[in-house]
Amino acid sequence: MAAIGTAGAAVTAVSCTGETIFQDTVKEDRDTAAVPPPQDTLTLRLTAVRPVKTLDLLIYDHSWTRSLKWHGSFEYMPQELAIPGLSGDLIAVAIANSPAPLNAEALRSFDSAELLQMRYADEDPDCPLMSAVSAANGTAELHLLPLLCEVQVLSISNSIPGSPLAENVRISLTGVNASAEVLRFDGFRPVETVDSPAEVKHPSIMECRIPQPIGMYTVYPAIKLFCYPSDGPEAPGCPLPEIVLECTVAGESLCITRLLPPIGRAETIKADLDIALF
Repeated sequence: MAAIGTAGAAVTAVSCTGETIFQDTVKEDRDTAAVPPPQDTLTLRLTAVRPVKTLDLLIYDHSWTRSLKWHGSFEYMPQELAIPGLSGDLIAVAIANSPAPLNAEALRSFDSAELLQMRYADEDPDCPLMSAVSAANGTAELHLLPLLCEVQVLSISNSIPGSPLAENVRISLTGVNASAEVLRFDGFRPVETVDSPAEVKHPSIMECRIPQPIGMYTVYPAIKLFCYPSDGPEAPGCPLPEIVLECTVAGESLCITRLLPPIGRAETIKADLDIALF
């Protein structure tokens, strides 16, 4: 762990099992260890919906400058963290699983941190970027949520008359919001879009192939694709993502698209697809 901020501050982290992971001061005796934190200690409690491999915790003053007071970096997520020397009205921020070190200059104030962006092309669906923001005064609860939204394809049917086999079935997303502010939780409006798996580091984030042909029987592939939020209505310059079904029927290629509804951060859309009606 690397901690930047209050000089000489002792920071204690507690694991999910409640055990003390580290303490950078001399261990206290058993009697004093049970004493509640002093009033000038900020206690953070953290939860996350996905695994955490790296974590940055930032504490900002809640004054007009909203300047950075403390920054800690971790290679795990403590369940609880006590940071002495911090009191009054504060803003607590957590950012997990950033694919690259955060821009130190951008972290100097909360106003500039709010401008930090993540690119969809860099996302890992197995370890997505997550963040949380909370007002703090003595304590703060931080529940980390991913930027990524989930698109679940629960079933695919073939209603073409005569039920000719649909082969080489491929499901993908297009028109995906290309970037999003890390600390934004609503009001996502795409400026650029990603339209092909060739544009991203992990192609499985936006495409999946069905190995078996689809005939008269519905298949239940349990496909999970991921996009960035786009929670406003479709408008010129603000497209919504689309789900695309491509297949071959009787030797002819078929490509059908469906516009997805507005989707907010960390939300899930579920779809049942029919090749004839899709």
